[in-house]
Amino acid sequence: MPEQAIVADVGRTALRIGITDDACSLVSESVRTLSPEAEPTVSGAISGLAREHGLVGGGIPLAIAVSGMPRGDMISVTNGRWRISRPGLTAMLQREPFILNDFAANAWAISDMRVSFLEPLSAGQLDPQRPGTYCIIGIGSGLGVALMSRDASGRVTVVPTEAGHCAYPSGLTDVMAAASALPARAGFTSAESILSAGGLLAVYTACAASAGAKPSTSDPKEVIRRANGAVDEHAVTALKTWCSALWYYAGNMALAYGALDGVILTGSVSASLKKMLAREELARHFVVPSPYQKQLAMVPRALSTLLHPELAGAAVALRTMLTTH
Repeated sequence: MPEQAIVADVGRTALRIGITDDACSLVSESVRTLSPEAEPTVSGAISGLAREHGLVGGGIPLAIAVSGMPRGDMISVTNGRWRISRPGLTAMLQREPFILNDFAANAWAISDMRVSFLEPLSAGQLDPQRPGTYCIIGIGSGLGVALMSRDASGRVTVVPTEAGHCAYPSGLTDVMAAASALPARAGFTSAESILSAGGLLAVYTACAASAGAKPSTSDPKEVIRRANGAVDEHAVTALKTWCSALWYYAGNMALAYGALDGVILTGSVSASLKKMLAREELARHFVVPSPYQKQLAMVPRALSTLLHPELAGAAVALRTMLTTH
């Protein structure tokens, strides 16, 4: 049966940790955010939170969402400083931790969320409580993609992917022109190198350079602020290009995974661009040229506004595991 547990989200630059109630649902007020400097070890953060909330003794359930592939006994965070020792945590808690990909956790959170936490970005109602297949795409410091499906009986299946590290699909002239100025790795430009906070900055720098100008900022947040305020024409051009790139990629992902029941955007960058993402002249790129253009045009799209989705999703996944095992 569900029980009180600890949940953590180990990312590239921050570690978030919290507790659940007795029904294994996240208690938002318990969430703490730590930096590598403040807490150099994951085990230290977990033991500190357990003491703070009086969770003593063995057998405390723990679920950790991690940026990267949660395989093996030693798990490294992609481009991050933290390491997770599965045997070490098992010995400390006297119970094996449940470790999942951070974007799988996002998908689990969305499987449990109410429609009120979704802001529409297209026509049509998107309700993840309905049976169907949904693609979740999150953009912050990196790019995450996961699949969530619900069958007619309500059973949920979540499939994590590493689609952010695939090559970005060619097809949009403006996007490929900007991408040509990005540093390529292993002979190709990854989707994440464009669709991330760093990628947005790179596209802005490329757009300014193509106009013979120097970029006015090296902060992605400032690029967004300048574009939203229409005070920097290169920022406006960059964000139009970037949003087109996102929708084109999202349309390709919907086709690749058969996610014709909905596409849900998450992440700090997506949230800050919700008005621009809803613009029809940019969103039309979601309908990629294919035999399924009519079906793609009908796919509802929305932005998730759920707080702490990785922690909430880790709790949902843990609750599901505790209930079914």
